[in-house]
Amino acid sequence: MVKVPSISVSVSPQAVAGTALGAGVLVGAGIAYLYFSFKERTRLTKELATIHANIQELRQELARNDADIECTESRCEDIETVSVSSRSSRLSKRVTFSSASGTYYTALDTDNESTKTANDTDYFSPDEDEDVFFDLSSEEESLAACAKLEEQIWETKEQFVELFEQVDRLMEGSKEDQVAAFKMLQQYEEENKDKAEFQWRIAKSFNNLSVIEEKLGNEEQKKDYIFKAYDHAERAIEMDDSLPQVHEWYAIMAGRRGDYLSNRERIASAFVFKEHIEKALQIDPTKAELHYLLGRFCYEIASVSVWTAHMARALYGEFPSCSYDEALQHFLTAEKYSKKQLKDNKHYIAKCCLQRNEVDEANEWVEKAYEVPIKTPADEIVQQEIEKLRR
Repeated sequence: MVKVPSISVSVSPQAVAGTALGAGVLVGAGIAYLYFSFKERTRLTKELATIHANIQELRQELARNDADIECTESRCEDIETVSVSSRSSRLSKRVTFSSASGTYYTALDTDNESTKTANDTDYFSPDEDEDVFFDLSSEEESLAACAKLEEQIWETKEQFVELFEQVDRLMEGSKEDQVAAFKMLQQYEEENKDKAEFQWRIAKSFNNLSVIEEKLGNEEQKKDYIFKAYDHAERAIEMDDSLPQVHEWYAIMAGRRGDYLSNRERIASAFVFKEHIEKALQIDPTKAELHYLLGRFCYEIASVSVWTAHMARALYGEFPSCSYDEALQHFLTAEKYSKKQLKDNKHYIAKCCLQRNEVDEANEWVEKAYEVPIKTPADEIVQQEIEKLRR
């Protein structure tokens, strides 16, 4: 907290006596002294209150863990500017009195010496031995506090970067790893609920839980997790739509949620899925998972019978259009950009080859998919599908 400096005003007995005697010159000087002392004190108090408010804002940002380092540095610079300017103005500005003429004027230390009179008295005091004292130490404390807060915010951001990295690793692991990731996110939800980076991760985590429940045959719990995942993905995109992961997970959860909606809403969800995967690709065109998802979209649409698609257009006015060739191209692009083995991507390349009557190529991709190690519950489900193709 900013400590408001004390302002002491001391008047010598000689000055009081002179005033009591009614000397016109000293009366005028005394009035000027009181006026400017009060004015300067008011100005100083306001400036220090501003500094205090800025420091309080920084502390509140730290408490919310929503501090942006660039913004914080800017605020610290603002505080420093206010402090330095107020300090320099208070050190340099003076009110001088002329006992000979009974007049006063303000000046800066940098003013030309010729503007001063021989009998001037500085810093508002009619007596050279009775100056007003300004305690500037609190401003230095303010700057030190600002620097300390900035350092703490850096440490906090580093901690959350480390947290997210650990969560990301766990979410690509086993069932136990994914449950551990979910618990970690829950633990830090309160201080991160207003971050898009957190919201898309908790959406992904809920989706992982839904896959676990699907594998266990718990359809109601699976549905509950899917709808919760969608809610978090929707919050993420409202907070920050500049992140490709935000569009990716909003698209995924819109698609999975669509399975529980009416036919009209399912078709609308399909368009939402495609729209946001394409937006994510505009931001990150080399992310393999996005090309895989677009391939899945095209494959599912191509799998819809001509009659069903025709009826959907007649009933609802529109229906997406895709081919197996388009789907295959997206899957092959995903293979090109992938930095890890995508088991399901190889699986769907094999399925596209079968649709194109390319049996030998399909068998090759089936074996490639089968050999990819199983790491997640989703991989276990995919492995079951691959084994069916091998028979």
